[in-house]
Amino acid sequence: MGETLKPIPTFQREAEERSFWETHDSSDYVDWSRAKRVRFPNLGTACLDETASASVPASEPRSNSSASTLPQGPSSIDGRTDR
Repeated sequence: MGETLKPIPTFQREAEERSFWETHDSSDYVDWSRAKRVRFPNLGTACLDETASASVPASEPRSNSSASTLPQGPSSIDGRTDR
C-alpha cells in the first residue's frame, strides 16, 4: 500500500470505538494486504452465541422467515462457492 496509514485513535469506551468504526473506513488505518488468516481452536460456541446475539439490537424483532433464504454452510462465510 503506497498511502500513509492514519494512526488508530485511543478509545475510552467500547461504544465510542464502535461509533468510530461505523463511520470510518478501516483501510485508511490498517494495511489489509498484510493481514494473515488465523484460527482460534479453543474458541467455544458460547463466545459465538454471545457475539451473535449482541449484534442484533433488542429493539428489532427477530424473524426466521428471511433466514431460510440465506445461503448456508462454509462457502457462505467468505463468499466462495468452489469448495
